[in-house]
Amino acid sequence: MKNIIIILLVAIFATSCKREDIPYIFGASPEERVAAVLSELQTALLSSPYGWKAALNTSAGGGYGFYVDFNEDQTLTMLSDFSTATSGTLKASTYRTTWTMNATLMFDTYNYITLLQDPTPSVNGGTAGNGLRSDVEFELRKIGKDTILLQGLRYKNVFTLVKLTQNEQASYLNNGLTTSISDIMTYFATHANNYVNIEGIENKVEFVTTSTKGVVFQYVGNDGEVASATGKFNYELGGINFNEPIEINSVIFVRGVLEDGDFYLVTDRGQKHRLQQHTQPIMPIATLFGYNKTYNAIFNSTALPLGVTSDFTATFNQSAALFAAMNPARHIIRCYFRLTGAAKAELGIQNRVSPEGTQYATGLATFDYELSEDGVITLSNPVYDSNFSARVGQLAPIRDFFVNRPAPFKFKLIYVSSTDPSVSNIAGLQVIDQPTNFFYGSLNKM
Repeated sequence: MKNIIIILLVAIFATSCKREDIPYIFGASPEERVAAVLSELQTALLSSPYGWKAALNTSAGGGYGFYVDFNEDQTLTMLSDFSTATSGTLKASTYRTTWTMNATLMFDTYNYITLLQDPTPSVNGGTAGNGLRSDVEFELRKIGKDTILLQGLRYKNVFTLVKLTQNEQASYLNNGLTTSISDIMTYFATHANNYVNIEGIENKVEFVTTSTKGVVFQYVGNDGEVASATGKFNYELGGINFNEPIEINSVIFVRGVLEDGDFYLVTDRGQKHRLQQHTQPIMPIATLFGYNKTYNAIFNSTALPLGVTSDFTATFNQSAALFAAMNPARHIIRCYFRLTGAAKAELGIQNRVSPEGTQYATGLATFDYELSEDGVITLSNPVYDSNFSARVGQLAPIRDFFVNRPAPFKFKLIYVSSTDPSVSNIAGLQVIDQPTNFFYGSLNKM
């Protein structure tokens, strides 16, 4: 009898409590909550009547800036600081808001954002198969009054959207971004040895922009040690933006602005630090150059930097002429000197083996080395690989520059000046007691 009563009670409970009668822990079904968040993201994207300025860093390149205007039919128009063409030519594409563990903005047709992940190196300068390691899918992180923060699903870089005013939109649509990029590039091409003064730091803080849209702050700290902070930037109207702020001694820089011919770094509190210029490089080169320091290489990309006077120029041109005599359409050279470890260095000399310039053969000479605190590099025990030996007839002039004296071979690290204002960050290896004879090229990290 007792068992019958229990069965009856269970049956009554089951029939009296329907699914829709059970209260949800969060006040709505999972389907309703997903729909609400997706609607919130879509509404936010459409909430700026004049479009958005956007910023995105890449994992294998620099930062990139955009103008984006989302439409209700899930189409958009876009500009980008990727190139002069993309900064002035509107690109139309489509987007979607979808759910992948969170509300997600997806760019589902080709545009200036998907260009960054294009797997063909010639498109964006990235690596085969991965491009600049950037995303096209971004999950929602935060919606503010005038901003939307999203994050790439794969590479986790933050994608920031900031509402534009009517005047800002008009400027973007009338080549304002193109003009800003040109003005800023001109400023840095004509202003060398830039620095700022920061409270609490006794020495000047050098500010360097790189050709890959990176920035470096570096200085000698109050303790005598070299300190540095790096970041990435993108162009925007009237300046540059640090999508990921850069902190120096508790001062947080978020952007830079060009105003009346002066350039200012702006903090998160709105304070402006004007860039100043010195007649000499800010940092002693010996504090920056080392296998584990800011720079470990002196590099010539395709030719020697312009406006430099050195006896080595004739040496380089002699090797170039010997290669040209073999095949003028395919053989030009570039070379670099690099510290590969605490005691090993290498000289790499490359000749082009394809007319389009995408393939190079490299001859390597390796050395033991010692580097003194005052920047004297002593080389010894050169060893040449098979590529170097195969082209020794063409490489001999450069080889002899490094080893045409009794061992050990001593060189002094120096900064090199140029009469061309667009050439900066040049270093040299000067033969001891021969001040006009030095190997030179751009400081690099390889």
